[in-house]
Amino acid sequence: MKVKSLASGSGGNCYLLDDGETSLLLECGLRWPEIQRGLNFETSAIKGCFVSHEHKDHCKGILDLLKRGYQVFLSQGTADNIPELKQLTSHHRLTIIQRIEPLTFDKWRVMPFEVQHDAGEPLGFLIFNQRAHKKILYATDTHYLRYTYSGLTHILVETNYSEEIIMEKVKDGQMSAEQAKRVRSNHFSLEGVMDFLKANDLSDLEETWLLHLSAINSDEKMFKEEVQKLTGKPVYITTER
Repeated sequence: MKVKSLASGSGGNCYLLDDGETSLLLECGLRWPEIQRGLNFETSAIKGCFVSHEHKDHCKGILDLLKRGYQVFLSQGTADNIPELKQLTSHHRLTIIQRIEPLTFDKWRVMPFEVQHDAGEPLGFLIFNQRAHKKILYATDTHYLRYTYSGLTHILVETNYSEEIIMEKVKDGQMSAEQAKRVRSNHFSLEGVMDFLKANDLSDLEETWLLHLSAINSDEKMFKEEVQKLTGKPVYITTER
C-alpha cells in the first residue's frame, strides 16, 4: 500500500492511498490542477474521494472532482454545509454516506465513523483493501477517538499539537486560555495520539503517518521520535504545502 501526502495542514489537505491498481483520495482541500501536479498527472486509477468535513482545507476541490467524473463520498451534514453543493439540484457522483455503514467498491471497503470537531457531521474512515490485504485508519480534525481497532497496518492520524507546548505558551502569555481551549476541543494532541496507540493492538502495524501538525504548536522531530519509539515502526510526518 502506497501512501502519498499531497498537502497537510490549514492550507489544504489531500492524501492518496494506492494499492498498485486503484487508488483513493482522502480529502480534496486542493484545486484540481494542484492535485494533478501532486500526482504527476497520474490520476486515471482514482476510484473516488472521501471528504471528512466541510472546512475549506478539506473540501476546496470538491466541484472540480465532480465535474471531472470522480465519485465523492461525504456525510449529509458535511454536504449541507458546503455552499458550492447548494448550487447542485442533484449529482449522481455525489454519494451520501452514514457512519458505521460500510460501503464496498472494487477492492476497497470503507467504514465511516464519527469524530469530534466543530463541523456539521465530521467523519473518520476505517479502510480495508482486499487486493493488498491492508487495514488503514484515517482520522483528522478530532480531539479524541472513541474506538479501538485490531489488525491495523497503516495509521493516518492528526497530531496537531503538544499539550506541553500550548501549556507553556499560555503560561508565557503567547496564547490565551480561550485559544488553548479551542485547540484542545477540535484537534488531536501528541499525548492523545500516544494514548490512542497504546490502547490498540499494533501487532500488524507497518507505518504511521502524523497529519495536520500545527505550524506553531508542534515539534516534528520530537513527535516522530516519540511515536516511533512507541510503535517500533516507521513514522512519517506530513507537512504544509
